[in-house]
Amino acid sequence: IGTDRYDVTYATYQADQAVELVAAADSIYEGVRLLLDAPHLADPVPTFLSRDLGYALGIQTSGIIEMDLGSTSPDEDPGAILGHETVHVFLESLGAGRLEKDFNATRLLHEGFATYVEHRLFRPDSLREDLHRKVGVLHSRQALEFDELIDSEALNRRLDGVLVYAAGEVFCTALVDLYGDEALGRLPKAFADISDDLEG
Repeated sequence: IGTDRYDVTYATYQADQAVELVAAADSIYEGVRLLLDAPHLADPVPTFLSRDLGYALGIQTSGIIEMDLGSTSPDEDPGAILGHETVHVFLESLGAGRLEKDFNATRLLHEGFATYVEHRLFRPDSLREDLHRKVGVLHSRQALEFDELIDSEALNRRLDGVLVYAAGEVFCTALVDLYGDEALGRLPKAFADISDDLEG
């Protein structure tokens, strides 16, 4: 099934769920695009809705979105998942692929931006407040080390790696509070200007 912004594939047994999501897909795309102040993507985003991902409800790799509609609970919003993964696609476009190049170091930014936009546009405020409380508790216990937040492998060794979602969302909230919404597009665009000779 094709929309203006997504090229969607799904299993026939999930047609009802898929058609409902597809009907909202382009408005989800546009909400993400406007918040990130991004140009339109050159091509519709390849999106597979019937993948058995096992550990996740959605992933994005090299501009391709995969979701597991079969694993979403009745309380889950597939539109929010699509929005989250669409942010990843835009970040790679804005950053000329540089953020995914060293994902271990940039995972905080990638997941933080995606989680921030997901919760701001597609989730109730109460869920966002839960993320902030979780990070606040860890911060009060001095359990978070910044060096680990920008080293996903190190974070996984000592704590739960999924903390980057909450910690990254808090980082993005602070970024917007300080510099406004325009920072959401400006920061990933800055990665496009980084020399290939630089590392770390």
